[in-house]
Amino acid sequence: RASGRWCRCTSRTRRPRTRRHQSVAEDALAGIQSLVADSVSDMRTNGEPIPEPFGDRAYSGKFMVRVPPEMHRSLAIRAAEQGVSMNRLVSARLAREG
Repeated sequence: RASGRWCRCTSRTRRPRTRRHQSVAEDALAGIQSLVADSVSDMRTNGEPIPEPFGDRAYSGKFMVRVPPEMHRSLAIRAAEQGVSMNRLVSARLAREG
């Protein structure tokens, strides 16, 4: 709706954030926080365990990824050609991807 809170920008260039956009973002965040608080409250009421937030969890730095045999072969060859382990090769690629 052009006259309401939500608008769709048709310009190809990004416009600076206005107070309206900031208000929408703040309202969205407040809505998410309220939803999470309500969900946690319901879980406590029902005796359900509250999951640990992802950001608070400890990670080992290891995980297994299954790939097709041909991709495994290709990665092994590239790693050998570059004189690095396959782990280092894949880690570097994942780091670039973000």
